[in-house]
Amino acid sequence: PHVFVSYRRMLADPEYLYDALAPLVRAHGVGFEAFAAAYAEVRDDREPRVVSKAERIALRESVVVRAREKAS
Repeated sequence: PHVFVSYRRMLADPEYLYDALAPLVRAHGVGFEAFAAAYAEVRDDREPRVVSKAERIALRESVVVRAREKAS
């Protein structure tokens, strides 16, 4: 399945992002509390910038790992 999210809203609203990604994060046993904690840890309030594919992959993996750690 494809998930389309608003980039600007994704940056500002962890509940919106969790709901959009619910099938993925719930499949990994990640509840909202753990997700929100990981989101707050990696959130960057600076102006968005273009990142490399490697940076995006590393960030995505770190968010999932941190959320799993917080869930256990």
